[in-house]
Amino acid sequence: MFVDNTYLGEYVEMSISYLIRTNSLDSDERFVKTLEFLKGVEDSIQVFAIVKHKTKVDRSFIQRRLFFRRIFSGGSWILLKYAEMLLVTAVFLLTHRGRRWFANFDFMPLQILSTIFASRHNRPIWDLHEMPSVIFSHNPLLKKLFAYLLRNSEVIVCNRARLESLQDTFGVNLSGALILRNTPGHRAYRKLLETRRSFLSQETGQRDVRHIIITGGNSPGRFVWESVEVVKALREETGIDVRMTLVGGAALKTSHEFVSSTGFISFDQLVNHCVKGDISLCFYETSSINNLLCEPNRFYQAIVAGQHIFTFEHPSLQDVSYSRHHIIDEKNFASSLNCEIKKLIKVPLAHEDDLEVIDSPNTPILPFESQYAIFEVWFLKATYPD
Repeated sequence: MFVDNTYLGEYVEMSISYLIRTNSLDSDERFVKTLEFLKGVEDSIQVFAIVKHKTKVDRSFIQRRLFFRRIFSGGSWILLKYAEMLLVTAVFLLTHRGRRWFANFDFMPLQILSTIFASRHNRPIWDLHEMPSVIFSHNPLLKKLFAYLLRNSEVIVCNRARLESLQDTFGVNLSGALILRNTPGHRAYRKLLETRRSFLSQETGQRDVRHIIITGGNSPGRFVWESVEVVKALREETGIDVRMTLVGGAALKTSHEFVSSTGFISFDQLVNHCVKGDISLCFYETSSINNLLCEPNRFYQAIVAGQHIFTFEHPSLQDVSYSRHHIIDEKNFASSLNCEIKKLIKVPLAHEDDLEVIDSPNTPILPFESQYAIFEVWFLKATYPD
């Protein structure tokens, strides 16, 4: 991108080096959506990704699988794996110029160096779609270091609750930070609607509401097994054939025939499966600040599809008004979830009610791309502050 920067008195070409660690690029929706934004304001973009699985994406993207991760599975030799990741990433940074965009905490040692040596017009972009570990707020030295990075980076967060938490915890002013809500992109938005409508045309309202979806698979802290136990007890109590499907992520090993898992699937497949049921469970254990102030894309996917979405109470989601949002009491999880599901499965709504919610012009969310205008203004201001 060439911009007429009168302060510099010349045309300046900028480039972006986007660094990310993820399972695979084609299943990381946040990456896909953000990349489209970058392509809108920047011609020269280099993606460097540390991945578990290489996928067929743009040939110019650099995907690296760690050697030691392949030979040492699980949580063994973590420091060795981390050192390898920093080394291969450092080699990339030394051979590629331009502004750095850090999408993970994992690169922090290299981010510190990039921040120290960056010019005022080339400060690193820090995409904080995760909150920092408590060690950064409890350790005085790490707290100062984190505050330094926040003050000297162009910061992106995914909701106002997280922005305010970072300001309060680290004593910094983030009035110039950008908030990008984690709503579905245009393509996913359209596919969610089309798939949900198609599913409703072939399914009865009764069977639809008795099918429960858990998107993200069997992940720790997501109350997956606890939810299965609630449904098992509810089936025994009511005699109603309630089914559950885990969509994406790790499968749940269980002998319960009413539970099925897709296992790891691409994002396109996930979108196809996550709307095939009227109830979507989206639980995050609130013991950590990251989970308490969560911004789950599956929450927004359920809203687009007009599903009933069950969550705990999260300050980060309070500003999203949706009539089918059910808040479950985390402390009394089993009884609270049992009660709320029972209300729905005993008196299922007609499909006309589902379609009315889906087609409502007063939807509380818009596609991710609707935020492009504010991103463009923020990006140009961050690049040319004068």
